[in-house]
Amino acid sequence: MRLREIISDHVAGKFDAFQRTELELLASGMRSSDDERLRTESLLCRLLDEGVPDDKHWWDAIALLIDYGGIHSSSVFEKLEQMVWMPQSCGVHCRAVIYGILASGGKPPTSWALSNDLEFRQKHPLEWIDLIVPMLPDVFDRQQVILEEIAAGTFSVRQLETRLDKIRLAGGSHLGEWLEQIGLTVPVSQRKRFWAIANSAFGPDRSKLARRPGHRPLATRTRPGNSGRGSLAAKSIQNSPALANNIKFIQAGGLSDRRNRARELV
Repeated sequence: MRLREIISDHVAGKFDAFQRTELELLASGMRSSDDERLRTESLLCRLLDEGVPDDKHWWDAIALLIDYGGIHSSSVFEKLEQMVWMPQSCGVHCRAVIYGILASGGKPPTSWALSNDLEFRQKHPLEWIDLIVPMLPDVFDRQQVILEEIAAGTFSVRQLETRLDKIRLAGGSHLGEWLEQIGLTVPVSQRKRFWAIANSAFGPDRSKLARRPGHRPLATRTRPGNSGRGSLAAKSIQNSPALANNIKFIQAGGLSDRRNRARELV
């Protein structure tokens, strides 16, 4: 199939005189021609049916084609959704990039799927947090997954600084109490820096908030069955026994930087 060859050449780094690959030219042409886009969507569906190498560079190339080429075919996205549920046809890098593609296309993975995505969380917790926090309707759950990753050493204050939108979303209507709890969870050596960032981003000096008598911050109020890192996953598995046999289907490589590459092409 010609599309397979085009992607292979892109992965191999075969550029023209202007440092463009044929895949990039194809994606550019798709944006200006509906016929070209529809034809490529059909070819991509066939390619996914035939199988794609479990290679990060291959999947980054497919993601670039979808993102920059403007592919929004329901057939393509349905096939991608099916692939993450089929461990025999979708490996580590495949699943990682598909999550990003689905999120970019307005069909992000559910919090149920992500909370049971144990290997993805373990190997790429930052990307996992980025995906799951907006999908959790419950403020307590948003706070718990973030605090678990901070306590596990996943988040440095610098990494928190780049995710202030997630911090605000997790705070809900109790942002001050939430920031206080984060301040108590980050390493002592990073607390001064955290409060400088929090106070600059969210307003008054929240590091001096006084707790009400007998009050415990929201994220420290425990629930039955919610203890320790991965408790959301454990809860979902317990509630869905049939899921236990399928938990091994998820591993992940890093989400690609395809959007940066796409911007360079515009």
